[in-house]
Parts: sequence; C-alpha cells; structure tokens
Amino acid sequence: MAQGPEPPLVVRQVRADGDAVLMQLTGELDVDAVRRLDEAVVDVVLGGDRGSRVLLDLSGVTYCGRDSAFTLLGMCITLKALGVDVTITELSTMARIAVHGAGLERRLPLRRR
Repeated sequence: MAQGPEPPLVVRQVRADGDAVLMQLTGELDVDAVRRLDEAVVDVVLGGDRGSRVLLDLSGVTYCGRDSAFTLLGMCITLKALGVDVTITELSTMARIAVHGAGLERRLPLRRR
C-alpha cells in the first residue's frame, strides 16, 4: 500500500503552567517548518498572557534532518538572547537521529534526565 506524503508540521499549544507554555509538534520538522515554529513561539511569548519559558515536545516529529536541527538550534539561541528560555522536553526517534547526526546533543536545550 502506497503511503501519502508526510503531514505538515502541526504545532499545538497544549497547556501553560505558571510562566511556561508547552508546545507539542507533530509531523515533518523541515527547515521551513522550524521557521514557522519560531513564528508560533514568538506569537505565544508576545501574546502577553504567557511567560518567557517555552517547552517543546518533539515526540510526534516524523521527519527531521540535520539542517533542521541546526535551524532549531539557531532559533533557540535567538530566543534565549531575547529572554525566552526554550527547553526541548521530548524527541522522537527521527528527531533524536538528526540531533545526534548533527552533533548537537550538548548544544540544544534538551531536558536532561
């Protein structure tokens, strides 16, 4: 049975807790999707009703390339410079492979267990 194209990235604001908001990602995390994610995070932070901590759950990501991992790192660095603390709480297998392949395990703000 032929499979259709992967779904585009869906970003859902799942819940907020105090000064933090959890955003759950599902679908392909390509470079363009990271840019859209960046816009979504900025919209949440600038919305005024949330704090300055963003938790990203990437457990539903079905595609992530090394280029996407580097773009995600750039987004996190830029947001940190703007006073927004980003933590990646979960990685899907595909996202973990991309992060490892790019050598970014220690550079991305991954939740340490």
